[in-house]
Amino acid sequence: MKSPLTRMVIAAVVVVVIFAGAWYSSIRGGVHRHIRLPKESISTIPLELGKWKGKDVPIEEKLFRGIAAHEVVSRSYSTPGFDGDITLHCASFNKFWRRVPHSPKVCYPASGWTTIKDEEFELEDPDGRPTTARLATFEKGGATIFVLFWFQFGDYVVTDASELASARRQYRNEETWPPVVKMMLQISATRSERAKEKLKEFAESLHKITRTFN
Repeated sequence: MKSPLTRMVIAAVVVVVIFAGAWYSSIRGGVHRHIRLPKESISTIPLELGKWKGKDVPIEEKLFRGIAAHEVVSRSYSTPGFDGDITLHCASFNKFWRRVPHSPKVCYPASGWTTIKDEEFELEDPDGRPTTARLATFEKGGATIFVLFWFQFGDYVVTDASELASARRQYRNEETWPPVVKMMLQISATRSERAKEKLKEFAESLHKITRTFN
């Protein structure tokens, strides 16, 4: 029969083993991984993308701190022959996030918008392969908008926590991980089909540039 002291020692060893295993697991899972800075600043996204011409939109310091990003770009783009701007919000994150940071599917409803629809939206990259982004339709105060978004993580495009976790597994043996780079476009949905057409045109031009941001 084991003495009380022996049982206490065994219990202490078990606790140490459990915590050591959890610590090792957290490291392998990326909680303590070093997230490298993007090789290229997102501010290098051109102000002219094809026929689209953009201008920077100032970001309040309080909002920038709240986003907790390494870098943020906010712009408005317009093109001749189309009565409506596309708003670009791009942010790079060099800290670990278990979920995709600031997903529009969370942030817009939290700001009073009602989600009308959430669907896949195919973009074509320069190699002719499809990239799956998400298109969310929101409504608030009689206004309806389309919000198209995706997140670049290394060589992968993801749209939610599950896809991000899957992409991270591909980097499990690397000492450093790529940053997460968020791409989000907003446009009025007044003319829905025309708006979707313009979103696709702009997003594919943008993706040709930003797919290498890692």
